[in-house]
Amino acid sequence: GHWFEDFGSGTLSQGEAQVTVETTFAKTVNLEANYKVFVTPISDEPVLLVVREKAAGGFVVSGTTLSGEPADCAFDYRIVARELGKENKRLEVFERPIPAAEKSIEEKRLAEEQP
Repeated sequence: GHWFEDFGSGTLSQGEAQVTVETTFAKTVNLEANYKVFVTPISDEPVLLVVREKAAGGFVVSGTTLSGEPADCAFDYRIVARELGKENKRLEVFERPIPAAEKSIEEKRLAEEQP
């Protein structure tokens, strides 16, 4: 199936942020299936971010500074999920039609290879 993605931003308060998935995106994808979330801190100091919990309506991001204190910083995220109704569908095999000009060249090459 196709993967759809959305981007957003959030802010940690005392080391935690609850992110609600945008409504239109949520109607387009299956958030009951295993979706992916990627987070990037926006901070003057190093911050460790983790996605602590994922649910159909959103996810929880937790962050700590390297000294172990709860982080208060902004972050960007990218969420990627499978298209609703096509979660298990793989890409279809596509057979490219061979134009007549290419067929003639291939037929000639094959004929030359014959003993």
